[in-house]
Amino acid sequence: YFLSFYALKRYNRNIDVISLLFFQFLIFAFVYFAYFTLTNQPINTIKHLKTLGFIFIVIATFRVLYLKMLKSYRNSGKNLRNIVIVGTNRNALNISDFFYEHTELGYKILGYFSNKNKNSENYLGRVENCFEYSLNNDVDEIYCSVSELSKDQIKAFIDFADNNLKVLKLIPESKNDFRNKMKVEYYDYTP
Repeated sequence: YFLSFYALKRYNRNIDVISLLFFQFLIFAFVYFAYFTLTNQPINTIKHLKTLGFIFIVIATFRVLYLKMLKSYRNSGKNLRNIVIVGTNRNALNISDFFYEHTELGYKILGYFSNKNKNSENYLGRVENCFEYSLNNDVDEIYCSVSELSKDQIKAFIDFADNNLKVLKLIPESKNDFRNKMKVEYYDYTP
């Protein structure tokens, strides 16, 4: 738990899962052999490597099966996170496209809010309407395009998310939008 072996997110790539498994295997192998060294037991290297390999294969198989079953479960429309997107710039649309293409991640886009572009079937209203909509429609996460909001609006969204237990994610327009103490998450190539 303390080494974050099981801290997988909805959007982890396969390479992340493989690297976590490899790191877990190395730690487990170290502890495994340290036990035999500290207890002064005879070490039959081949026997212990076979045992360790078997344990690793079993753990890796269960982890992969679990993730496949979870993705399949989410693909069927269960365990969904309801999200709304505030803004309609290029990066907001990239995030939207990414979630539509990757249904196995379990995100359901309810629509978007914007003061600019109102020509879509998924248009839910102006930016100010997002707060009431989020409370009334069980929204889990709000994705906000930083370039379409003022600093006061961003602060209002941060306060709203904190007070109503919503996850707020800011979508930058460029690298200049990053601030200190921000954690950057990538969805494909979109920050």
